[in-house]
Amino acid sequence: MNLETEFEFTRIGGDSIIKFPSVFAEGAKILLFACGSVVQLHSTETGVELKRLMHDAEVSFITVSDNLNKEFEVFTATVDGFVNRWNWKDAVILAQWKFQDEVIQMHFIDSTLTSAYVIFKPSVAKNAMFNLVNFHQDGQIKTTEVFNNFSSCPQSFCFANNIKCFAFILRDSFGVIDLKGKQRRPIYHKHSAALITGHPTEPILATGSLNGEISVWYRIFQHQLSCTICHWHPYVVNHLVIRANTLLSGGQEQVLVKWDLRDLNGRHGKSFCARLHSAVKWITISPNSEMYAVCMDDNSVRLIAPDMTVKFQFQYFVRRNYLESLASGDVGESPYPAGLLYSTFDFTSELSPYTVITNGRIGELQFYCPVTNKNIMNVDVIENEFVPEQEQNMVETLSTDDQLHTYLKKKCLMSERTDGAIPFIDIASFAIMDDWMVTAECCLNTDSEPGTKIKFWKYSLAKQNFQLFASAETLHDLFVDKLKFITCILNSGSCPSNRQLAVGGLIRGRGVCIWMFDNNNDRWSLATTINYRKLSANCFTYSEAHSIMAVGFRGSLTLWEMKTLILIKSIDVTSDSDYIRYTCCCCYCYCYCFILGIYFSIWNPFLML
Repeated sequence: MNLETEFEFTRIGGDSIIKFPSVFAEGAKILLFACGSVVQLHSTETGVELKRLMHDAEVSFITVSDNLNKEFEVFTATVDGFVNRWNWKDAVILAQWKFQDEVIQMHFIDSTLTSAYVIFKPSVAKNAMFNLVNFHQDGQIKTTEVFNNFSSCPQSFCFANNIKCFAFILRDSFGVIDLKGKQRRPIYHKHSAALITGHPTEPILATGSLNGEISVWYRIFQHQLSCTICHWHPYVVNHLVIRANTLLSGGQEQVLVKWDLRDLNGRHGKSFCARLHSAVKWITISPNSEMYAVCMDDNSVRLIAPDMTVKFQFQYFVRRNYLESLASGDVGESPYPAGLLYSTFDFTSELSPYTVITNGRIGELQFYCPVTNKNIMNVDVIENEFVPEQEQNMVETLSTDDQLHTYLKKKCLMSERTDGAIPFIDIASFAIMDDWMVTAECCLNTDSEPGTKIKFWKYSLAKQNFQLFASAETLHDLFVDKLKFITCILNSGSCPSNRQLAVGGLIRGRGVCIWMFDNNNDRWSLATTINYRKLSANCFTYSEAHSIMAVGFRGSLTLWEMKTLILIKSIDVTSDSDYIRYTCCCCYCYCYCFILGIYFSIWNPFLML
């Protein structure tokens, strides 16, 4: 058979926007971040994309000229060793330089943007290199070694004090180099840390540890440093940033913390932006501290105001990380445990009606448009963001470490979920039909029998999101593996004919439950359950005309008349050792039965009757 058809493929969501920190420009009016080989410039007020800077390779670093008196310029580095100088408004490269190694950090030291300290990525053959580079407009470069005698590859490094200081972390110590000194030899200090950051204008450093401890260091050019320690949680500190009198920290505790350097351990020494539901990976402060950009582990960037309120979010395709997979017992499986659905319902007239729906983030469904490659909305199915009324005052006035720590442990910390200390509630399955959605959520890390809660959602055009329509009673000791919408007219005794919309749920180890929507009373209710010979159901589907339902019970295929839910045919299609893995119907009502590991069968149900 000769197939002449050509398919056009579009890849969406495969790139990360959090591989390195975002960058502010024009104060806090514009935010830049990279998505693969594209640098995107967005308005921080509206989120509108202003420009795209296209590269031939993946972008590894972004910086901008921070002269507020004239138009800023963008400098980018790519993994193939190129450094580019851009006119961002016209998306034109003004100059380009080529290095043998990949640039991972660059700081200009003059207003003419011709001299910069450059850090090159370490490789198997050599450690990281720290050089002074002079850039010429004709593409030529002059490189001068600053310090490359690292005893091992630095785990983290930073500049401080108007680029007079360079600090780096080794295995069990950190070094400080006076860049204005004659010898430029590092002063080493015995201290175990995971990362280091520096104050842009003051001789102050801060280090973060694996156990949540933050150390702020003063008198950094002396052998005897002054240190203040802050410690409020036992989780990894992923990133620290200092500007003016503010220190921002964040990590696995899923909280952005704002510390006052003038009163670090005082009663009012810190404030919180809690319930972020994802680990903090990178933090950026705008030049005048008007806005914070926080890169989250769920492939999003959140803009947070100094009063610690979230102002805007750039959300890209969410992929479940290892720690979350470990907690859900799904390591090595799909990053979207509840599956992936495709909808053509027009949720908003301003966007394409084509939508991919996944559950990359725990307890949430993400609606992503593959045409525009943008996030449409998120639905908080397990109500992570919901705070009970009796807890509102406590959350708003959190002032002590133990209060916030206790609250976080109850709500969203992943480390306690891995050992069952906190119930791990997630979406087990979901289905969508036009403006209706049904979800099943359950506790995945309990030793007791699971309980599943079924929720029905209705899309609100006014709020442009799904609103909870009804919540069914919890199915005790039952786990829902799959949900599907069915449109039919049932006229059996238990299912009156005025019920036209239905949902089928595959119950693990049991049969298929059918929920019906009563148009007269505007309510959902459990109508009946399909069982066969006390066998467990593996899969189910229905014909395009919604006249026949096919249910696989281990190795038996059963056909049910939809109007009456009466069994009309059963056939054993596999041996006792095999069972039907999957069924689907095409528009001609053939039922495709995929058999475990050996073959698949195609059946015509009308010839079977």
